[in-house]
Amino acid sequence: MSFAPLLRALAAASLVTLSGVSQAAIVESADVGGFRTFVDTTTGTVWADLDNHLHFNGNGYVFRFIDYNDYLNALTAAGFTWAYASQVNALTATLPLSTTAEYDDLGHIMGSLSFGEMTTLSGYSNATEDEVARQYGIANYGLGTASWAANGPMPLPGTLNDSGLWAFLAAPVAGTVPVPGSLALAGLGLCALVGRRRGARVAPSVTPAC
Repeated sequence: MSFAPLLRALAAASLVTLSGVSQAAIVESADVGGFRTFVDTTTGTVWADLDNHLHFNGNGYVFRFIDYNDYLNALTAAGFTWAYASQVNALTATLPLSTTAEYDDLGHIMGSLSFGEMTTLSGYSNATEDEVARQYGIANYGLGTASWAANGPMPLPGTLNDSGLWAFLAAPVAGTVPVPGSLALAGLGLCALVGRRRGARVAPSVTPAC
């Protein structure tokens, strides 16, 4: 039996215990083609982080691409498929979002470079041939509540903004093992829990290497 599937299962199980239901379905994963990713452990699907259009240059955040078409072409070249709204709905249905704590937890994984600097728990999905839907989490910190929301269909904006693109890998990539494997061992009392946040890491170059 391969060790990787077992490690993935243990990581998912430990996250249920350590982090609550809202984080149980997703964990951070390895970069693919220059794009940061997370894994939906329910299906094993690898998704691109929602803030992959941003780059930290040491002083602040700048856009990595010319526009959304440039962004989408780079994702496609790296093996990602632009998700339809129905596919995003299937993912978010497994990710409860009712409190701002859940919103923050998901944001740190799904938008791990810049979450907290810009609203990155947001992305455009493919709605129709010429239109998109903006599907995003919305938080009310005054009330402590959060929920999933959507706008559209609408034309894809001509310029980049705070929303990324919902995209997933069309086929599994060797070596894309969820990053927090140590969490599984921690849940079993076999090692110490080591926190990890990719937000401090500088993003890869503008042109992803395939």
